Amino acid sequence: PILDSRQRIANMYNKKGNAWAVVTGGTDGIGLGICHNLAKQGFNICIISRTQEKIDKRLAEIKSLNPEIKTLAI
Repeated sequence: PILDSRQRIANMYNKKGNAWAVVTGGTDGIGLGICHNLAKQGFNICIISRTQEKIDKRLAEIKSLNPEIKTLAI
């Protein structure tokens, strides 16, 4: 069967469902979009950014997409 690119990424890198994605600048723009997409695929999300309040807010949003994932702020 043909898989779309998101399914291929999850199948290659997150087979066991415990892989982490580390995203710098993940509180806005493209970085935030990447976080949302990876969270939907079951990746745990670590955001590296300068503003703790923004990170916490975004991680709460991301966690709402998939409550089973783990999140980390740096």
